[in-house]
Amino acid sequence: MAATWPHVWTALATTSLVLIAGANLCFDRRRERILDRAAARENAVGEREERQMAELAELESLDHNMITSHNDEFFTDTIRTSYERTKEINKRFRSG
Repeated sequence: MAATWPHVWTALATTSLVLIAGANLCFDRRRERILDRAAARENAVGEREERQMAELAELESLDHNMITSHNDEFFTDTIRTSYERTKEINKRFRSG
């Protein structure tokens, strides 16, 4: 009976090491997934900010066109287009 105890302790130690290694692997994978999700969120926020800046630049361009246009027909079309585009962009900003 005394000869089997070293085998039992070795088996317990080996099992413990395997469980610890498995747990570490699971935690590493979970940490990687969390970091990947955080990076994806940052990219989405960056893309949204870029899109909003482009839309603001477009609004400024439309405003500039409204101010500088002198042809009545062109001026009316520009105002209508600018107004409709402004409404679309404002809806997007409000919705997030």
